[in-house]
Amino acid sequence: MKSVLSFARNMKNITRLSFFLGSIVGYSFQTPLYAQTIVHTVAGRGPSVMNGVPATQTSLRAYAFGISPTNANIYIGDAGNGLRVVDSSGIINLVAPYHLNTQIGLNFYCVPLEGVQVSTTCVGDIRSMTLDPAGNMYVYFFQGGKVFKITPDGIITTFAGVDNVFTSAPSSGDGGPASAATVGDVLGLGSDLSGNVYIVTSNGSGTSIRVVDTSGIINTFYVPPQDSVVTGNVAADSSGNRYIMLSNAAGADQVLRITPQGVSSVVAGTQTAGAGNTGDGGLATSATFGRIRSIAASAAGDVYITDDIYGVIRRVSSSSGIIQRVVGSGLIPTTPNNYGGDNTAPLSTNLSSPHDIHLDSNGSLYINDIGNSAIRKLQ
Repeated sequence: MKSVLSFARNMKNITRLSFFLGSIVGYSFQTPLYAQTIVHTVAGRGPSVMNGVPATQTSLRAYAFGISPTNANIYIGDAGNGLRVVDSSGIINLVAPYHLNTQIGLNFYCVPLEGVQVSTTCVGDIRSMTLDPAGNMYVYFFQGGKVFKITPDGIITTFAGVDNVFTSAPSSGDGGPASAATVGDVLGLGSDLSGNVYIVTSNGSGTSIRVVDTSGIINTFYVPPQDSVVTGNVAADSSGNRYIMLSNAAGADQVLRITPQGVSSVVAGTQTAGAGNTGDGGLATSATFGRIRSIAASAAGDVYITDDIYGVIRRVSSSSGIIQRVVGSGLIPTTPNNYGGDNTAPLSTNLSSPHDIHLDSNGSLYINDIGNSAIRKLQ
């Protein structure tokens, strides 16, 4: 068991350190209309880090980002620069500074003050983020042991976890307050329309998904089969279905749907690895992927899947189960930067190691094009 998990984690999860895992998609509202035919940059690609300017005039390294359902602000965990926000007018500003204020062992970490404005304390490198329907933000810092909650008015507190630094101790605390539980290393986050928050975690007992309800109580939501690990984020639709990412020991990736009654089924992917990115125009359950990095779901249950190896976003129709590429040329980049210009047709757009994706309240798709140092939008 341990060797299987170790193999799969090394092949799929630990590579997030070099590919900058940022898993954050929780839910969305509408199915996009594909009269939307242009991909353009909404943040990044500037020459240097600047605030108080149009977001396309600054540089950034977005490990994670999210969109507020209450005001459509785009929140960005910018590596080495802190938590930033792009408002509805397109101006970017700093919400909280990046600062490592506490030495633990040989390393330094951000241990923020709690119950204060996040702007007056620190944030670390935000590796995972999600926002709930009320606009509360949940973030996890790289190699931390806690998930923090930031309210819409900017107050930061511990949401889940007891350790300031990740430990390999098995998960603990089910049935009690999440703030008193051990959560391990967080691989991704998600939320649903009821306000439940999902934590994808890896620790000494393997990988699992835990859920914190609106009263703050934590429980285990899903444990994968012995030959598999859960990866990335959790997405949800308006019917209460949850969508998760699963990787087996051979390296094959799948997306599963879990109903409100707890019944799971495959949405996309097979148990066979090494076939590349195949199957467009056919049933998603016969499709294969290079590597699934992130998922998003529309209210109707259409599922969007990021393949960071092949640089594409694919969509699974909830009504037909057919999968199609919706963004990305599919050209595997040989360099970290294959930007190729802006305002491009979706299937001609070059994406470089795309990570987390979101749908806003209008159904527009946002992409963390991490290899091109940009947040991009399909509209």
